Amino acid sequence: MTDDKQHKDPNAVEPSASPQRGRRGPMTGFLSNRPIGLRIAVTLLLPVLGLVFFAGAMVLERRAVMAEMAALERLAAVAPDISAVVHELQKERGASAGFIGAKGGAFASPLDAQRRETDAAIGRLRDTLAAFDAKAFDAKAYGADFVRSLEAQRSRLGELAGVRTKVSDFSMPMGEMAGWYTTTIGGLLDVIGTMGTLSQDADITRSITAYIAFLQAKERAGIERAMGSNGFSAGAFAPAVYQRYVGLIAEQTTFQSLFRAFAAPELISALDGVLAAPAAKEVDRMRAIALESPQTGSTGGVAGADWFKTITAKIDGLKGVEDLTAAALLKQAKAAEANAFQAFLTTLAVVVLLQAATAGLVTIVVRGITRPIAMLTRDMGLLAQGDRTVSIDGVERGDEIGAMSRAVQVFKDAMIANDRLQEELNHHATHDPLTGALNRRAFALLAEKQVAQAARTGRPLAVLMMDLDHFKRINDTLGHSGGDATLCRFVAVAGDVLRAEDVLCRFGGEEFVALLPHAEAAQAVAAAERLRLAFTATGATVSIGVASLRPGEDLEDLLRRADAALYDAKRAGRDRTHLSE
Repeated sequence: MTDDKQHKDPNAVEPSASPQRGRRGPMTGFLSNRPIGLRIAVTLLLPVLGLVFFAGAMVLERRAVMAEMAALERLAAVAPDISAVVHELQKERGASAGFIGAKGGAFASPLDAQRRETDAAIGRLRDTLAAFDAKAFDAKAYGADFVRSLEAQRSRLGELAGVRTKVSDFSMPMGEMAGWYTTTIGGLLDVIGTMGTLSQDADITRSITAYIAFLQAKERAGIERAMGSNGFSAGAFAPAVYQRYVGLIAEQTTFQSLFRAFAAPELISALDGVLAAPAAKEVDRMRAIALESPQTGSTGGVAGADWFKTITAKIDGLKGVEDLTAAALLKQAKAAEANAFQAFLTTLAVVVLLQAATAGLVTIVVRGITRPIAMLTRDMGLLAQGDRTVSIDGVERGDEIGAMSRAVQVFKDAMIANDRLQEELNHHATHDPLTGALNRRAFALLAEKQVAQAARTGRPLAVLMMDLDHFKRINDTLGHSGGDATLCRFVAVAGDVLRAEDVLCRFGGEEFVALLPHAEAAQAVAAAERLRLAFTATGATVSIGVASLRPGEDLEDLLRRADAALYDAKRAGRDRTHLSE
């Protein structure tokens, strides 16, 4: 077939043409006589099927991994606050056990102090969970069991005040008290344990296993603290307490072994360091006394308060290892999320390549599709005219026109972003970057208008010229960062004291000027004094010169008189306000 014949109407009749020259292949003839929609459908069939399969399998998979890693990262970020509450509850449980065993005694004051520590940790957790709920909570991501567990623990923490009252008046037996704290701590650890169900990544699963094992080992150490506090305070270990005490030591060894099997070497070294520390060695010595007490009939003169203090020092060391483990897990989760995001981008790149290939296949047959292109051209024209409200047609399409429409949408979004950037640039051009007050140039433009308006209307207008006292000394003493903080603090105080219509400007260095429209001289002096006293309360002082606009004055005259009043204030000893005569 010649090029000339290719460009002729396939439906034209040419009597002179030979049958051989007019013959087309079966597929070409089939497509040539079918509607354009069918031709496009046939052309797109295989690429679209491939695109759908690849996008459906790969993109959804990558998105699932991203969601998984994001959920894990968010929960890993919450875990330290949960474990902090667990840590404080563990100490409160031990102190409560000693309090009950000693009938108050030496544990009364430490228990009150520990309760305050626990309340502070619970307050931080509630703040974290509030942000977690508002920003990242997704029942589908974490599962219904997690939702129920989290709500149950919130409710259970609300019971703490009642439990404390019973402990304080000795109306709660030792076993019931320990059971309540242990169940509550276990529930909180179960919330953290949800992380183990979120990831299919083998390395992260190992890290989660190590973290949870360590938390369980530390919890057993906390229960051991409580059991020991009770036994040593009472001077003897009751059989049930002794049996539980022995089991706790074995359980700690088991969970620590599990931690060693899955944790990173540096974390294992950190644990070994804690176990080799003097506090841990002293705990081992006291343990031996407790374990031999059924045979010796004595607790070796070990006071419950001494036991509590010693094992608390050991557990505080374990808390440090726990924090290191949590930080390592969070770092690992963030890295995994970043890798998943990179994989997602790679998948998107492949999808784009498939779309480009599809566009190449259908370029010839889509030339007659002018209406969508005309609509897109119209939208682009409106954008070019500055209409940012135009709705881009075709962004929902899956074909090349849809890709074009989405590109225009990106262009539109970029224009909107550029508008915002321009607004920010305008702000930076008119405001001091450090303090946020108006800069000198912007103030001059605004002040000249205000002065001219006041001159026309006869309304009063005043200016405060202010200079922070001994600012060089502040810089020399506190450094430039301290000086910057003082400048910002002054602007903040001025913002609280001055009216909304007043205009504050950083005139240069530590010198500021405020324009007070509609303010008589007395009102301006009163405002200056309020500002001076408020700033003095922050630990620094300011000298202020006040000038009220006189007939025939311009801005330069007004500022000159205010500046002269300022220097009068400085010569008079600083930290005062002077009104221009």
